[in-house]
Amino acid sequence: MGNLKSLCSVATILVVITYFCFSGVVVADIDLIKSICKQSQDYDFCMTSLGTDPRSETTDVRGLAMVSASLAVIQIQDTLGRIPDIIKQTTDPVAVRRLGVCENDYDGLLGNFQNAFRATSNNAFQDTVKFVRDGAKQVVDCHDIFRKDGPIATSPIEGDDVKVFKLAELMKKQKFLAFSTKKCFWAALLLFTYTHNAGSLLSSLLSSLVLCSSAGAGSLFLCWCWFFIPLLVICSSASAGSLFLFSTEEVSGSLFLLSTT
Repeated sequence: MGNLKSLCSVATILVVITYFCFSGVVVADIDLIKSICKQSQDYDFCMTSLGTDPRSETTDVRGLAMVSASLAVIQIQDTLGRIPDIIKQTTDPVAVRRLGVCENDYDGLLGNFQNAFRATSNNAFQDTVKFVRDGAKQVVDCHDIFRKDGPIATSPIEGDDVKVFKLAELMKKQKFLAFSTKKCFWAALLLFTYTHNAGSLLSSLLSSLVLCSSAGAGSLFLCWCWFFIPLLVICSSASAGSLFLFSTEEVSGSLFLLSTT
């Protein structure tokens, strides 16, 4: 039983290494963009944003995240440019105060998405996640200010809020697919800690890696999947339980979009 656990541990970690090290280097095509958009809250918006941008045709997943950040920055700048005129045309003091809150939120939002763009460009994906998450909170704050501290009203920039929030969501989807040398390093380190219990197995697996590597990253991933699927089936059947991951961000994002419809 101990050998099975060691074998399962090594197999799982090697699959993780392969995924982290090779999944993000695939050049984007329409099928990849569609697969990302199918995971988003609004498929049509995603396809219109990414699918029609000429930069998407020649970039990878990391580049798609940068395209999303760039589109968000453009949208935010446009909104910031219009808010002063909207305030001038507004006579309700409560609405003016609320728009002032939104102007402040969007000013911070602009900085967050500019930083997210730079972080993604530098492969600093943990920083990207932080900036996008902080930016999404600012969008929600602007949206919610029209529902508290006074009569509930519809924000004159509600459409802008929704667009920016959806672009933030796209970046969060793509961050899981983006190539990260940090992830690869830590996965390799985890593998190293298990090798003392599975020397012969490791030798066999690394030999398979060498044989498959000449086929390229895509074929390598398929080759390793073929090698590990039977093993992972055994591991899963021997497991005492299952791990379920539940994202509260997905729920809050869905609630935000529902509240704007």
